[in-house]
Amino acid sequence: MIHKVDPSTICQCTGLSDENGKKIFEGDIVGFIDCTSTESGFSEQNCRGQVEWDKETASFQVTERLSAESYEVLDRGCKVLGNIFDNAELMEEWK
Repeated sequence: MIHKVDPSTICQCTGLSDENGKKIFEGDIVGFIDCTSTESGFSEQNCRGQVEWDKETASFQVTERLSAESYEVLDRGCKVLGNIFDNAELMEEWK
């Protein structure tokens, strides 16, 4: 079976997998828990972000982080929810 592919939707694999073993690609929307400090200690929040390649740091970054570094998000149990091409509404409804 042959499928037509839009070349603009082909993205680089990060080489990492999410908490379910699914490969993480540039353009994926990932869910993760981020921590922020509060007056009484720390607070965990559910977040969503998009995986993007950053030319300046030559690394994959995750948008919409509160305090965690991208490598912490991608290495510590994020979950792929979809991608920006097929599921853009995931990011729109989050904001």
